Amino acid sequence: MSDITHEIMLVKPAKRRLDADSIDGNVRTITAAVNTPRIAARWNLDKDGERGWRQRPGRAQDNAAWVYEMLLALTFKGEGEPAAHEARGILRDLHMRAAQNNHGKWTLATVDGDEYVPLARNAAVGALDPDVGYAPVHIPPDWRKNFSHLYGLGPQIQLVMDSIKTAIDSDWELRYHALLAGDPACGKSDVAESFARALGWEAVMRFDATCMTAAGAIKELTEERLLKPRIIVIEEIEKAVSESLLFLLGVLDLRAAINKVTANAKTQAQTKMLAIATANDIRLLESMAAGALYSRFSNEVWFKRPTREVMERILARDIAKVRGGDVRWIKPALDYCEEMKITDPRKVGSLCITGGDGWLTGERRELLAVTARPAA
Repeated sequence: MSDITHEIMLVKPAKRRLDADSIDGNVRTITAAVNTPRIAARWNLDKDGERGWRQRPGRAQDNAAWVYEMLLALTFKGEGEPAAHEARGILRDLHMRAAQNNHGKWTLATVDGDEYVPLARNAAVGALDPDVGYAPVHIPPDWRKNFSHLYGLGPQIQLVMDSIKTAIDSDWELRYHALLAGDPACGKSDVAESFARALGWEAVMRFDATCMTAAGAIKELTEERLLKPRIIVIEEIEKAVSESLLFLLGVLDLRAAINKVTANAKTQAQTKMLAIATANDIRLLESMAAGALYSRFSNEVWFKRPTREVMERILARDIAKVRGGDVRWIKPALDYCEEMKITDPRKVGSLCITGGDGWLTGERRELLAVTARPAA
C-alpha cells in the first residue's frame, strides 16, 4: 500500500470571530460530502491535527478581522499506485463543495504548500485538463455480488465487464460501448442497473431515453455534476426522439466531446465516457441518425428469454418474498405457460405467484380458461 498524503488548507476570512462548534461542523460536513462510498474505497479526507482548524488575526490584504484556516489531509489507502487524475478529481470536488453556503463558504487555498489553482470547466473560459473532472472508477474485488440475484446471464455480464475493464486499462482511450439488445423482460435493464450499483453512483449517470432531452443531458454533463461520470447508462435508447440523441454522436466516438454553440455561450467539454444502452427494437435503433448512433455500439450483447430451468430459479427467488409462498406452485404454472406459449418472464411470474395454491388445486387453470384472451 502506498504512503501518499496530501496536506490541504482551506481558508475563510471573517469580520468577526466564528463559533468553534460551527467551524467543527463545517469540517465534518465537508469531509463527509467528499468521502462518498466510492471515493472512500481508496481515499480518505479527514482533519489534519487534533481540531482540524486554526485562526489568526486578519491583515490589510485579507479585508477581514480574522482568517480561519481549515487543515485537512487526503490520504490514499488503496492498493498499488493511484492514477494521476484521482487526487486532482477529488480536489476539484472539494474545491466546489467547500465553497457552498451549507458548508461555510471556504476556499481551497493550498495543496502540499502550493497555491491551488482551480481549472475552468468550460473551454470557452479556459482549457480543461483532460485528467480531471471525472469521478474515479474502480472495479471492486467482490463486484459479482451485485449480480447474485440474476440467473443465466453470466456471459452477458462478462461481455459488458470486458468493455469496462478495457476502458479503465486504456485510460479511457478505448471505449467499446455496450448495447444490451433483445426482447423485453430478459434482464437488460437489471444488468445495466447492477453495473451502476457495482461501480458506484458517483461514476455513473443514468438516462431514460423516453424522456431525455439534449439540452438537459448536456447541462447535467457539463454544469450540474461536480465530477463527470465515466459510465453512461441509457435505458431504451431507441425510444428517444432522434434529435435528442444527436449530441451522443460526438460523446461516443473518438472525439469524445460535447460541442454546442448557442446565442449565449459556447460549450465544449471532453467526454471520455463508456455507454451502456438497452434496446428492445434493434431495427429502430439502426434507422436513427442514418445508422450513425447504432454504429457507435461495437459491443453488441444479446439477451434471450430464460430457459425453463432458469425460470424455475427466478420463480423460487420471488416466491420466497411472499408470506406463505410455496415452490410447488412452480411446476403447474410453468406447464400451463408452456402450453399457452407464454414466454415473457413478467407474465410467467405474475401468473405463478398470483395463482398461489390455486395451481395445486386446479382452480387457477379454471379461472384462466374463463378469462383468457379470445382467439383471433
